[in-house]
Formats: sequence, structure tokens, C-alpha cells
Amino acid sequence: MLENEKEIVRNISSDLIRAQRQENKDLKKKNQYLERAANESVKIANYYLKNNNHKKSIEYFLTAANSYEKSNALFQSKSCYKKLLDIYNEDKTEFYDYYEKSKEGLSRIKKIIEEDFLDFFNLEKKEGRVSATDFLIWKNNGTDTNELVDQYEKNFHRSINDGTIRNYSRELENRKRVIIWGGPQGRPYHIYPNLMNLATRKDHYNNKTLIEGVMQNRLTNKFEINSNKWYSNKEIFEVNGVNPSLLLTVDMDAFVRNIDKFREGLQVKAYGELNKPSELSEIGYTTNNNQFDILDSQLLIDYDTGEKIYGEINVGG
Repeated sequence: MLENEKEIVRNISSDLIRAQRQENKDLKKKNQYLERAANESVKIANYYLKNNNHKKSIEYFLTAANSYEKSNALFQSKSCYKKLLDIYNEDKTEFYDYYEKSKEGLSRIKKIIEEDFLDFFNLEKKEGRVSATDFLIWKNNGTDTNELVDQYEKNFHRSINDGTIRNYSRELENRKRVIIWGGPQGRPYHIYPNLMNLATRKDHYNNKTLIEGVMQNRLTNKFEINSNKWYSNKEIFEVNGVNPSLLLTVDMDAFVRNIDKFREGLQVKAYGELNKPSELSEIGYTTNNNQFDILDSQLLIDYDTGEKIYGEINVGG
């Protein structure tokens, strides 16, 4: 049972109503309500999907896709439409109407991302410029403030300064659209798409990225070792606050050297390569549960202090 299921449903409805009331009034507030409704819709859609209630799951993924699209969160919307098509492809006996809506939505979003983005964002308004910044971060699967200044000018034919990019990036992080590591002044921000609540992360497999969450259960002992493939010692942790599920792998030597810093409930930012579940079996760790993604961490940062726990500091986009 999802905790506070009824409350989540009620909050989604309330935020969608609030967003309507801000139409032609406060664009930022409207988008924030839509983003919040979309994030919660993804959460409850995954809950229904896990419990084989495909109809309700599809309805909420569609709500999320539409809400993200209306708030100019194009890549988040694209993820929802792709997830909807995945659900249909697993069971083609029903939901054909939803399939058509999802296919049309994905086609529309792809066209904006690939061809029409220049006309999509209203750069005369701050909210349009913030959304355009978000678009570039997602389009590049992560970047830094120096590169983002150049990308903004190249793609939108407008100049923008480093300070403005930093302000927009911090606002996007507060709205849970991106994750930042780096700074303060004098050092660039490293900015990555926030994949924590993404409907599906398939488009981001094999890419370096940054995630944040709370390290909880150590699951290493839940995996069997296939000695024919095993060549790398890993510690495996569950990361809470991530939906769909995500596991974090930590190099065994790094874990042992920093064992005093690891504790249940440690909130971290982790940089590394995002992989599909089968990647663990490729290095010899097998389990019957494949309902998770994996981040093979190269850098681990204490969220509260900003201090490095282990790994390389010099990461790029």
C-alpha cells in the first residue's frame, strides 16, 4: 500500500486546479504547480503499475506527460510517453486508445526537441529563459556553467552571463528539475538532469550523471556471485527517495577505506554511470529482482556538508 495514497491523489487534483487559476497570471507559479502534479503522478503511476493496475497507471502517466509538457519540461514529458508505449507493448490486448495518444504525444515532443525548440520558448519572459536553460541541460545529458553560457548563445542566439546561468540553475534545482554539484563562486557548477523521479531512465543508460538520495539498505549479500563473470568487488546499496528504484554500487576498496563515513540514512550526491539491471549480472552479481536501475558511482559527496566521501573531484558534463 502506498503511504498517503488518497492524499497524493487529492494533491495532484488540487495542483492542477491551482495551475489553471494561474493561466495568464503568474507563469512561474503555474509551471510549479504543474511540475509538482506531474512528479506526484509519476510516483503513483509507478505504484499502480507495480500492483498490476495498468489502467490507473496509464491514466496517471498521461497526466504527468501532459503536465510536464505544459510546464515546458520536455524531456520529462518524453519519458512519460515512452513509458506508456512500453506498457502497451507488454500487453497489446487493451489500452489501444492510450497507445495512440502516447504515440502522438511522443512524436509532438520529439519534433519540438529536435526542430522547433527555438520558437517554443518565450525568451522575453524570465520563465521562458529558465525553461530554455533546463532544455539545454537535458539535451546535453549534463553540462557545466561555462559550457551552458556557450550553448545558450549558440542555440538561442542570445547572450547570457555566468551569474544569470547560476541563478537559473539554482532555481531549477529547487524545482527538482536538475541536480547541481560544484561552485561556489570561482568554480563552475556541474549540472545534470534530475533523473530521480523520471518515468523511465532508458534514454540515459550508459551516460555519466549525478543523482541524490538517502543510502539505506546494504544489499550486497542479497546477490549471488557468478565466479565465471565476477571480476570487480562492489558494495551495493539501495537509494531511498528515488522512484523508480535505483541501486548504488560502491567500489569495495573505497568502501573499506571510508567505512566510518558510511551509515544508514546518509544523504548523498553520487556521480557515475547509469546502467540497466543486466549490467550487474555482466560483472557477476545476479538476483531474481530486475526492477531497478544502477548507478556505478565514481564520486560520492555528503549532501549536508558538500564534502567528498571518495572519488574524483574533476567531473564534467
